Amino acid sequence: IKDKFKEAREEEVKSKTIYPLNERQAEYFKAIQQKDLIVATGYAGTSKTFVAICLAADALRKGDIDRIVLARPAVSNSQSLGFFSGDANQKMINWLMPMLTVLYERMGKPVVDLAITSGSIMLQPLETIKGSSYGRNTWVIADETEDCTIEEIKSIVTRAGGCKMILCGDIRQSALKEASGLIVFADIVARNKKLQDFVALIDFDEYDHIVRSKMCKEVIIAFDK
Repeated sequence: IKDKFKEAREEEVKSKTIYPLNERQAEYFKAIQQKDLIVATGYAGTSKTFVAICLAADALRKGDIDRIVLARPAVSNSQSLGFFSGDANQKMINWLMPMLTVLYERMGKPVVDLAITSGSIMLQPLETIKGSSYGRNTWVIADETEDCTIEEIKSIVTRAGGCKMILCGDIRQSALKEASGLIVFADIVARNKKLQDFVALIDFDEYDHIVRSKMCKEVIIAFDK
């Protein structure tokens, strides 16, 4: 970023600063700042993905990082992205729209579209992450990772270490017919103190952690009951 634009961007980001809405979110903010790999689990509506994408967008706008990689497992009734129209990139845009919507709100659609074209924002199929290498100036955000198998999670987390990686998911909503890799990995980290030096586990496991809306909170409580 040229110096004449850097100050303006920093002021823009500062004017839209997001803040933790509860103690668990405060732990999440701190973990994102301090750890290379963050696993955020828990109820829908707790801003797991929203916070991660907003902070990534701010870091990209300020020039603190060079790239954001967005990924999401292709688990649906059809088990593929084939039902979406368009080429491979358009299919990914459609599939990742819940994540892109946050970027659009945070950065503006023209800026995001330009960043996708230039490669500053990458939309990557989860299955292609295996074998990929990411630099220190890259944030990788994977959503809905409760739908990742054990092998998929293993292939993803072994890409961490040189980049910032955030895995978001609600294990209660897993669509897999087998064990969720996210559950297995979270259990491995919880029992391994050496891994905890590098990996943060943040679990939004209480109803009061739900901040999307009162209706969202009451619906989740009703389903649980």
